[in-house]
Amino acid sequence: MIRTSLAIFVLLVAPLSAESSSALPGCKPRPEIAKIIHEQLGSNEFDKLSFADQVARRRKVLSELIASYPREIDPQKRLISATRYWEDSVQPGSFASLQEHYRQQVKEHPEDPLTLDLAANALIGTDTAEAIRLLEAAKAEAPQFVWPDLDLADIYTSGKFADKQKFTDHLTAFWIASPGATDSMARWLLVKDISPVEIWLLF
Repeated sequence: MIRTSLAIFVLLVAPLSAESSSALPGCKPRPEIAKIIHEQLGSNEFDKLSFADQVARRRKVLSELIASYPREIDPQKRLISATRYWEDSVQPGSFASLQEHYRQQVKEHPEDPLTLDLAANALIGTDTAEAIRLLEAAKAEAPQFVWPDLDLADIYTSGKFADKQKFTDHLTAFWIASPGATDSMARWLLVKDISPVEIWLLF
C-alpha cells in the first residue's frame, strides 16, 4: 500500500518541470487552489477524521492539486510539509522517498528554479548545506523568484546555520518583493524575529 501511494505521488508530480521554467509561481496561491484547500482540508468534517484518514485525505487533495497545477508552489510545499511531519509517521520512509524524488528532479532539471527550490525545501534539516546550494542556484537562475529567499530566511533563523544578518536580508527581500504574501511561514518569521519598527518599514 505504501509503495502504491508513493508511486502514484511520483506520477502526479512528474509534470513539475514539463512546462516552461519561465512559468514561476507568484507570492500568493491561485484563488481556486486556496478555495479547494480551505473547503477540503479546513472543514469541520476534516477535523473529525482520524489522524490516518486526515493524512490520506490531505495527500489525495494536494496530489490532485499538484497534478492540475504543476507549476504552483503552494500545494507542493504543503505536501512536503505534510509528508515530513505527519505522513512519515503513518508510512515510514515516505519522506525519504519524497526527498529522493526531488533529488532526481534536480538531476533532470538543474536549471529550473522551481525544481531547485522545492528540492531544497524538502532537504532542509536533513541536508541543509545542499539545500542552501540549491536555493542559491535558484536565485541565480531567476533573481525575481522570491521563494528561495523565504527558505533561506528559514534556514538562517536558528540552529547550526543561524545568521541574523542573512536572515534579515532574505526575509526583507521576500517581503519587499511580495508584500501581499499569505504564506504562514513568512508571516511567522516576520512576527518572530523582526521588531515592530522593522515590520513597519517593510510596508
